[in-house]
Amino acid sequence: ERFLVIRKVVDSFRRCNTINEGTLRLRLSKNANLFFSELAPELTRLGVLQRVAHRSSSVKDHFRLGLKMSEIAGLMSDSLGSYARFLELARHQKPRR
Repeated sequence: ERFLVIRKVVDSFRRCNTINEGTLRLRLSKNANLFFSELAPELTRLGVLQRVAHRSSSVKDHFRLGLKMSEIAGLMSDSLGSYARFLELARHQKPRR
């Protein structure tokens, strides 16, 4: 289930560079709480995702990819559908700044 949530998040970035939290919540639907409470902190810590603070306090934070889309696609392929393996492989990637 966690791996499928990651796939949905990554797919959300195919057409844009940043996505706001509200849009991600809509796209993830019932999996949004799982993502924001457990997955997003892990993915942010590893540099797979980056939080981008928005200037306006009324607008929620935005996210952007911390790795190139091709790198994430490679990680997803190499992890063979395992969330734990995805995290393990992501630890060895160098996030972009």
